Amino acid sequence: KNIEEFLGKKTFSYGQMENEDQIGVATGLAYTAFGGDTLSIEVSLYPGKGKLTLTGKLGDVMKESAQAAFSYIRSKAEGLGIDPDFYEKFDIHIHVPEGAVPK
Repeated sequence: KNIEEFLGKKTFSYGQMENEDQIGVATGLAYTAFGGDTLSIEVSLYPGKGKLTLTGKLGDVMKESAQAAFSYIRSKAEGLGIDPDFYEKFDIHIHVPEGAVPK
């Protein structure tokens, strides 16, 4: 059935995020005073020594989530087809552009 028929016209548009996937960009969820929101999470990998950089004015919970995700990937690397020592050879930069509001 037609969603607009039941709910009316879209109130919000999320632009590019809802139209096409991009390598290095994931969609995250956040809660707000108005209910919730989606966030673009950008990740870059470049030669380095395993430094994890987090930008976008992230709050403690989001920083902790990024650290947990990094630890998970490290612990499951081989099963995911990733070089188990990848974190010793690359730096990782995680940026949340919409993170200007502390979370």
